[in-house]
Amino acid sequence: MTATTEGQVEIIKAMCQSMIDAGVVEEAWVNDWGRFGNFDIFIVPLMHDRHTTRKLSALAKQFVPKGAKVRSIYGPDPIREWDRYNRKSRIIGYSRKSWSVDVDFFEYDVDSNHFH
Repeated sequence: MTATTEGQVEIIKAMCQSMIDAGVVEEAWVNDWGRFGNFDIFIVPLMHDRHTTRKLSALAKQFVPKGAKVRSIYGPDPIREWDRYNRKSRIIGYSRKSWSVDVDFFEYDVDSNHFH
C-alpha cells in the first residue's frame, strides 16, 4: 500500500468540481485526506428534502474516479422540537448544511481498522 499521492488529491478535487459543474450541488470541496488514499468530501446540495442523502450518494458514485470507491455518506443531524399539543417531535432544522462523503482509493476493513 502506498501513501496518498498529489495526483489522487488533484483527481478528487476534479471530482468535486465536476459535481459543481453538473449543476446538482451548490458546493463541493475536499475537507481532509489521510495517509492511505482516503478522502473526506463535503457537499452542499442545491435543495434539501427527505431524499437528499440517497441522491447525493448516487451522485458521488456517478462521479467517483476510476480506482476509488465511495465508502459512506453522512448527512446532517436533524434538530427536533417537541410539540406538546400534538405529542410528537418535528424537525425544525439541521446541524449543518453539508453532507460528508468518504472516498477511498484502497479497500478499508472495518474489523481490523486497516486499509488494504
